[in-house]
Order: sequence, then structure tokens, then C-alpha cells
Amino acid sequence: MGRLKKDVSPVVRKAPLASAVEILDPSRLLTDEEIECVAWLRATSFYAYPPERKFAGEIHQMMIAEEESKSLKALRLGAKLDNDKETVTLVATCDVNAMDEESVDERLVCVNESGSARMVVGSLDVHFARALAGEFLIGDSDHAAYLANVCTAEAARRRGVGLALLEHAKALALAREADQILVHTMAVNEIARAFYERHGFVVEKEESSNVAHYRGRCLDGIEGGGRTVLLGLGLAVGGR
Repeated sequence: MGRLKKDVSPVVRKAPLASAVEILDPSRLLTDEEIECVAWLRATSFYAYPPERKFAGEIHQMMIAEEESKSLKALRLGAKLDNDKETVTLVATCDVNAMDEESVDERLVCVNESGSARMVVGSLDVHFARALAGEFLIGDSDHAAYLANVCTAEAARRRGVGLALLEHAKALALAREADQILVHTMAVNEIARAFYERHGFVVEKEESSNVAHYRGRCLDGIEGGGRTVLLGLGLAVGGR
């Protein structure tokens, strides 16, 4: 999960973007431009501000984006020097011509090797580890894959991008012989929980309000209001 954010945006159905979306090859190192776009997407997705706080909000988002960019570049360096594949970042891009003009965020647009302009519309990290750093709820599997930093651009939400990322994450997990995919989300984030449960995830563990309070999980000024839930999806490794 990584950050605490409650999605309260209204449900609006739009045409799927599947035919225009591409998941970047996870074996290829991200370019600086792609990293900057992913960092900005995460900063704006996890730290949203109302219009009256737009100026202060953008300053904070730029700070968060800079931190996220450094983190992603450190992961890239580890993959390059040490062949470290414990964390894999998946990135979804979309042909800008398939997007409504007013929905294109230039800070999310990068140019690919063929010279085409594509907008970063989604991203997630897949961690292959016994536990996810900073999280209290730990899965019982020794061969799990944890999802984190799952986000999609506002213009691409509920248009198949999240599912495309999830399917690629499942393929990566199976290739690494993980027997379960786990993800943390806030108990109050009904949209995220419904998405995962719709695609086969079940609640594995749930943090109590008291534990969340002592861990400083705050939401809307309420200590403990940001308690987390651990959801899991079993994988049939080797066809079993």
C-alpha cells in the first residue's frame, strides 16, 4: 500500500482503454523520463488536495514526486548493478491520441523509442519478500508477492488499466513461483476492496482500530481511522 488515501470520487463509467494501453516490459530499465512520470502519478494519486489548497498541494506533491523519483532510480540502479529483482515496477502507458484532450496531463507524457507520445496511466510495484516494509500485517506464505503503490491516472480509472496491471503482476508472481499475491489497503477504501475482491482476493487479516491508533494510522484527523486490511489471492503454481 505505502500511503493512506481514501478514494471518494464518484463512479463514472467510460469506454475501456485496453486497446490503447501497453504495459512496459518489466525487464527493461525505466528511463529518467518514464521515472519522472511515474513519480508524478504516484504523488498526485496518493496526495490529492481540494481546489482551495491547490497551490500548497502542488508544492507538497512536487516534494513527494522528487522522493519517489529518487526511490525508483535507486531500484533501477540496484537492478542494473546487482541484478536485484526483488522489486519489479510495472508501468501502464496509453497513446495520447486515445485520451480526451482535456484529460491529458503533460507531466505524465513521455516519448517512447518509436517517437510516439504516451501518457503514463497506471503503475504498481511487485515485491517478492517475506513481508512488506512498514506494514504490521504480514502474510503467512513464505513465497508471496506483495503489491504496493497501486495507482491509475484519474482519466484512466475504471477503464481496465488496473486489471491489466493486476494480470501482469499475477504473471510475474507465477513466473517467480509465488503461491500468493498480497496487498494492503485501508479498511475504509471500499472501492479498492471491491476491486480486489471482484478479482478473487479475500481478506486475510485486519488491523484493529486500537493497533492502528498506536501505530499512528491517522485518517481525516482520526487516530486509528487509517487501519489497514490485508487481502490475498492464491495462485495455482505449476498448474496445481
